[in-house]
Amino acid sequence: MIIINDTGGFQEISQVLKRFGKTTENARKKYREFIEEGISTTIEEDLLSNLRANNNGKQSKDSSGCWVIGDAEFQKSVLKKDAQNRVTLAHYLKQGISLNDVLKATAKETGIDARLILHQSKRTPQAKARMIFCFRARELGFPTLETGNFLGIQQAAVSNASRQGAILAKNDILDWKLK
Repeated sequence: MIIINDTGGFQEISQVLKRFGKTTENARKKYREFIEEGISTTIEEDLLSNLRANNNGKQSKDSSGCWVIGDAEFQKSVLKKDAQNRVTLAHYLKQGISLNDVLKATAKETGIDARLILHQSKRTPQAKARMIFCFRARELGFPTLETGNFLGIQQAAVSNASRQGAILAKNDILDWKLK
């Protein structure tokens, strides 16, 4: 996909472009060259042949297990965890539980107003509450992209905050339950 102005809802343009240059104009030019070069090669066939070799030709490219690279036991564990996450998220959605509910619970737990948790800040109490929020959201199985969109931050920032939030949540031994 050539980046123009539409992110497709999944792509962070700045994250992609920064890998190709320091200025937007230069990065776009180099990115376009990279895409055009890739289109002219047989990357797809190489990728598919590698995937087929990895799964001994037993799965088609449309099978979810085909895209998990590793031994059979690893593939099973990844697909099982993914299925569990999907069931958990579906359960929350059925109950009407959302990131807003996680936000309210985090605000109550930390004593930081929900609006302050949503506001980007380097202030220690707010930042810590955001980290705990990211950890709780991830713990519940909400995708980092969805959490990032909710907070107005990128997926990588959610992942980093989640790791730090796990440490904070465990150190503070906060009694946390989503009601």
